[in-house]
Amino acid sequence: MAMLKVHSMNTCASTIVLLLVLVSCRGGAYSGPAPTPTTDVLRQVIVAHYHAIEDNRLDEAMHYYHSQSPEVVQTRESIELGLSQFLLKTTTMTFCYLGQDQEFAVATAKHRYLVISGVKFVEHFVDVVYQLREERGSWKIWTKQDTPKPNAITQNRSSCARS
Repeated sequence: MAMLKVHSMNTCASTIVLLLVLVSCRGGAYSGPAPTPTTDVLRQVIVAHYHAIEDNRLDEAMHYYHSQSPEVVQTRESIELGLSQFLLKTTTMTFCYLGQDQEFAVATAKHRYLVISGVKFVEHFVDVVYQLREERGSWKIWTKQDTPKPNAITQNRSSCARS
């Protein structure tokens, strides 16, 4: 368990460093041989993941996570627990592709969680930073990190899509 927390902290730190590098780079995207994902493709991965959770399809929801992600086991357990305790509707309010390097793409999103039944809160808004990685030709979620405050990057980027 301690190893998982250390690895998770390292992943979070890596995500933050990658995010800062991408934001500070002129043009914001890696221009080397890695394919440039479109905003729509990455957004579809995120939205499809949440739709599968809403429809109680755990295996399909996990299909959108990279099989080698350091978060895959913990995410599966969290979703299983959540599905047993409440019914949730997720809406992606904004989605912003920030850029990519040779290995990862980074995006941010603002999600609205609406509890249909089960837990105490009814409506909750969360800003999330996603790190995505290709696996067998498809983009998958590698890590995600909730941000404690509204994401200034999402709010200030003109390339962010509002739903």
